Amino acid sequence: GSVYPRHRHLGEEQILVLQGGLRDARGDYGPGDIVRSVTGSVHTEEALPGEDCFCFVIYRGGHEFLD
Repeated sequence: GSVYPRHRHLGEEQILVLQGGLRDARGDYGPGDIVRSVTGSVHTEEALPGEDCFCFVIYRGGHEFLD
């Protein structure tokens, strides 16, 4: 149930879900899924209940928190 705060991407982001599940406004993702966010996109992410969520994340250009 952990939530990553709403943020804007200053570059691209790629997330590889290794274990558990992750959700954003576009859908739910599980092990092996790759989630891509483009420069300028705004969103939040939430770990799905159940198994602990572990991800490998690559940020290019960083991000800024909103709200």
